[in-house]
Amino acid sequence: MKAKFLICGLFVMLAAGCAGNKEMLTTSINEAEGMHRAAQAEGIQSAATVQGEKDLASAKQLSEEGKDNEALDAAEHSRLLYRLAFAEKDAKDAALADSTASKELQGDQESQKLYQTILDNETQDKEAAQ
Repeated sequence: MKAKFLICGLFVMLAAGCAGNKEMLTTSINEAEGMHRAAQAEGIQSAATVQGEKDLASAKQLSEEGKDNEALDAAEHSRLLYRLAFAEKDAKDAALADSTASKELQGDQESQKLYQTILDNETQDKEAAQ
């Protein structure tokens, strides 16, 4: 009797675990699809997005075949690749902004030197006139 109860309990836990994996798989695929659409909207094209698309397609195919664990791995890998693509884009944008700010600063420093030279010349002319 105890053995039957234990086996039934294990079966229920296994079924609940599989249902949880299916829900996680669906969530992961949906998130990867959302990130895919966002990457397309942002115009992000990189090796990471290409591989992410492949992994997303693979996750969907594996899910249809009932290979939930492999599908979950592929979906999670796809999500990570899309996150990498967004991070690379952010880093590129930050580098561009830094370069632009550096050029503006250099221009401001040159202007400051020019204005200081003019001010020094005027000061010397006033002192010479007195």
